[in-house]
Amino acid sequence: MAKKTYSCSDLHHSLYLAPNQVRTCCKRFFIDGKQRGDVVLLDQLETTPTIKEITHAKQELYSKINTSIPNDCDGCPFLEEKEWGPIEKLEVRHISFEYHSVCNMKCSYCSEEYYGGLKPNYDVDQLIKNLKTEQALVNCSSVVWGGGEPVIDKNFNHLIKKITSDLNPVQRVFTNSLKFNDVLCDLLNQNKVRITTSIDAGTEKTFRLVRGRPGLNKVFQNLQKYAKKNSKLVTIKYIFTKENYK
Repeated sequence: MAKKTYSCSDLHHSLYLAPNQVRTCCKRFFIDGKQRGDVVLLDQLETTPTIKEITHAKQELYSKINTSIPNDCDGCPFLEEKEWGPIEKLEVRHISFEYHSVCNMKCSYCSEEYYGGLKPNYDVDQLIKNLKTEQALVNCSSVVWGGGEPVIDKNFNHLIKKITSDLNPVQRVFTNSLKFNDVLCDLLNQNKVRITTSIDAGTEKTFRLVRGRPGLNKVFQNLQKYAKKNSKLVTIKYIFTKENYK
């Protein structure tokens, strides 16, 4: 019988791409009142990380968790004890693309981490090519696109078409829908992607207060275009804040 160890599905099988980091998760938790989580595998990247470097970082963190060496996962409630098995090679089942923080809004509840204007310090396209070459994406079935605002990145159309063609995963795009995107519209029509947009307002005045700029009518117009293609794959949400809850 295989030995039981502590790990999580993200450590074993996910990649979260940030502008200058590769993270192992996006989960957050609190220890003694301080927020923890968003655990970083590789930090301060200046070049495209190799598959070997990513794999080694996962192996090292996994080892620390199971040998009581202090690490950023200490106290995480999402760790699970079971027969995980060793991380011998990279097997990515989920990718989160948040590789830039360029955004056309500045929401009151957001942070500079997501609208600070950072661009990736590495070649995201090359990283995906390397993952594919090393057979690390064979079982990749889930992809999330965030940011920043994903559709304003100049490489977004190329990357999402490539991911769709090569992997055909379940994809979710978190977009503010201020800018309409033809590729997203086509993918909705093909049942290849889901989109989620938070509007957070019912009037232009409130929208400006919460989202940091005008554009509610434009957002509604673009959501209507998306919904005409496939309304079942369009989710609209409302985040309550002190500016919009009354």
